[in-house]
Amino acid sequence: MIFLTKKEIMIDNIMTITEMEISFPGGQKVDAKYGRFTIKTDQSVEYGGEGTAPTPFSLFLASLGTCAGFYILAFVKNIVFQRKT
Repeated sequence: MIFLTKKEIMIDNIMTITEMEISFPGGQKVDAKYGRFTIKTDQSVEYGGEGTAPTPFSLFLASLGTCAGFYILAFVKNIVFQRKT
């Protein structure tokens, strides 16, 4: 098990989680416990895993896409709000 910690910082009045726990439940699986969430990963069968969860790289790409999507959505909502006022 690996513990990763970082300093607490405030972003948009939201406190970031200060600790992440990485565990290795077996095979090619790697889990990350972050706050109240557990993010499970596995490798595909062709790479020695069981294919029971997304690969870490797939989640990395998804996190970039969802992060960008969140800020694009916020930007668009702000423009629509400004036009209505």
